[in-house]
Amino acid sequence: MPNGTDCSNILQTEAICVPTQWFIVDCTKEGRIAPWLKADLSGEIDYFHCDGLCDPHAGFQQLRPNVLHALLDAYHRRKAEGSRGRLVVWVIADLSEPLGNLLLAQLPLDIANLMFWESHLVPVVIRAGIDGTAEDRRRYLSCIRDQYFGLPDFSRPYYGKHTPGQIYGNEFDSTLLSPNDAGLRNIVEHLVTLHLAETRFAKSHLQRNSRGGILVIEQVMKESLRWRKIDWLAATSYPFFKRLWNTEREDILDLLDYSRCPARQQNPWATLQGRSREKNWNDLDLDPVKSDPLVGQSPYRVSPGDHRTRLALAHFLLSHRLYEDVLAQCKVAQDEGGYRASDQWLKIEGLAQRGVGKDSESRKLFGQYREKLEADPSPTAQTFDEIASMALMERDFRSAFDSALKAVKRDRFLTHAYDAMVLAGRESGDPSFEKQAIELAKDNGVAIPIHVRERTAQVMKGAKVSEVKPQPPAAKKWWKFW
Repeated sequence: MPNGTDCSNILQTEAICVPTQWFIVDCTKEGRIAPWLKADLSGEIDYFHCDGLCDPHAGFQQLRPNVLHALLDAYHRRKAEGSRGRLVVWVIADLSEPLGNLLLAQLPLDIANLMFWESHLVPVVIRAGIDGTAEDRRRYLSCIRDQYFGLPDFSRPYYGKHTPGQIYGNEFDSTLLSPNDAGLRNIVEHLVTLHLAETRFAKSHLQRNSRGGILVIEQVMKESLRWRKIDWLAATSYPFFKRLWNTEREDILDLLDYSRCPARQQNPWATLQGRSREKNWNDLDLDPVKSDPLVGQSPYRVSPGDHRTRLALAHFLLSHRLYEDVLAQCKVAQDEGGYRASDQWLKIEGLAQRGVGKDSESRKLFGQYREKLEADPSPTAQTFDEIASMALMERDFRSAFDSALKAVKRDRFLTHAYDAMVLAGRESGDPSFEKQAIELAKDNGVAIPIHVRERTAQVMKGAKVSEVKPQPPAAKKWWKFW
């Protein structure tokens, strides 16, 4: 693919007819951006206003959790409605305001890292700076230059090569500068109209699953022209999509508005041809001092007491089997009272303890976690799925199957629960469990993830698709699915 990585949630969902979620962070004092969204009568756009702080440097770490939690709430709500995690984040600030200047420089970095920890995918981010003097703009650009050109991007951790303690930069992140409200407002209002029309179509033709097969990006782009109004996919083609835009010089709408380039009907890359991303900003004469994103920050930039963001980080570290790092995060959470905020810390620590070989400690934690789940008076599908996972850990395979079955009955698209039924059958030696999982998945029109992974692995080894059959995972490795 021309963009060189597939860790963008836009790229991952372009082949599926799903809405694009907009999350707008308004960092202006007066909430000046809200009136720009007046066309959104149905509340399709998620909006958050940052306000209430006087001292920007003292208050930033206090404000950051509010923004991140609002984003998580909106993200999961839209995903449940069918967005499939397709996300564009706007962060808009007045560069003449010290707090706005700081938030525009810092928040997008935290937003991208949080979403990667949460979903292993990152959003498109548009940072928009309004007003400010030449010195205000210089201060902002000097701060983000090293985020854009100095930090490693998300490709390595996406493919399982995370460096402990590393903060990553988002290759799908660009800045748009406007000398006044009018220039930016024209762009936002123009795109809002297109976004709402696109969303209406997507909701009436919602497609939760792709057809499968090899993704040919040119074909997908041509199909998108039938109904998508905004070419967010262009923003994921980062070798071509610039880091810095100016409403007075380059019109970002030429790339984002499909209707502005009819030649795309024949050539999906027509608008991007002749463009390229800057390799640096040496021509801007910025402050030469390197900006370190961890100066004055705790590791991973998680604000003290922000248990929800730390939990997402711990899940992410666990997925990379960095068990000692996970246990370090568990210690911080314990000291800050995070275990009272979420029972999931018991599960996280149990998995990490098992990862370092402390099975007795892990079993004790799993037992405590399962007891708390089973005490829930109104269990959701996700609760039953978690109970099934813990039952598997405790090798209680009958309970694991029964709980996973309850999860599927409440949410037929909860594919993780089908995996639990398959694993319960394989570990217990009862083939009826896996047979029932296969029948249920077929009736519900979903694929069982573990079977998809196994088929893919066998095809990659040279087997013919018609010859592929489900195979049990290697001994003692099944629990790593959790």
